[in-house]
Amino acid sequence: MQTDPAFVAPPAGGQRHYGMDWLRIAAFALLIVYHVGMVFAPWDWVIHTQRSYAVLVPPMAMLTPWRLALLFAVSGYASRKLYDRAAGPGAFAESRAKRLLIPLAFGMAAIVPLEMWVRVMENGYPHGYLHFWTRDYWRIGEFYGREFPSWEHLWFVAYLATYSFLLAGVLAWQGQRALGWLNRAAGWLLTGSRLLWAPIALLVTMRLALLFVVAERQGLTSDWAGHAQYLPLF
Repeated sequence: MQTDPAFVAPPAGGQRHYGMDWLRIAAFALLIVYHVGMVFAPWDWVIHTQRSYAVLVPPMAMLTPWRLALLFAVSGYASRKLYDRAAGPGAFAESRAKRLLIPLAFGMAAIVPLEMWVRVMENGYPHGYLHFWTRDYWRIGEFYGREFPSWEHLWFVAYLATYSFLLAGVLAWQGQRALGWLNRAAGWLLTGSRLLWAPIALLVTMRLALLFVVAERQGLTSDWAGHAQYLPLF
């Protein structure tokens, strides 16, 4: 089976790749469906219905290994397109900082505090939201059973920003040599049917290798299992 390079290669002239756009939409749609399912599945999560449904376990288990990996792969493609339009690694890093760090900072200041307030209230926190936001949210360390500071579900944005800055650093350090590595890797991946099986093989290998060794923590400095899976796909 041969993979048509035109289907996956970046369009020339800065044109949008509508196939990748639809893939990104599908990935986020699956993410929404997955999180809705977590409300009803018999697993520990933020919120739950009084009754759980075991029938959700098989489809949720099928989505779990690759749903986030797909998002990082699509984000990596988008990052390459952004780099091609940028005036070098520095401009690329500046662009990613504006697109990722500013929304992350806003989310951690305006959206995450409400979720964290609800969580500490469940553990007995006695004060209202305004008191929590001004007095207790900005602390560092454990507080009412929760670790602060926290980015909760914005962790994906923090990971994506970190990977983007790592990419910018490598490109600034190695320049055209690094681009040559990336282009050769892309060329190898687009040969034959490798685009179909190579990412799956990598993901399966990493998950099995780390399954009983390091747990996924979704903490930027401690999630070695997550980085081992997501960074190569990015």
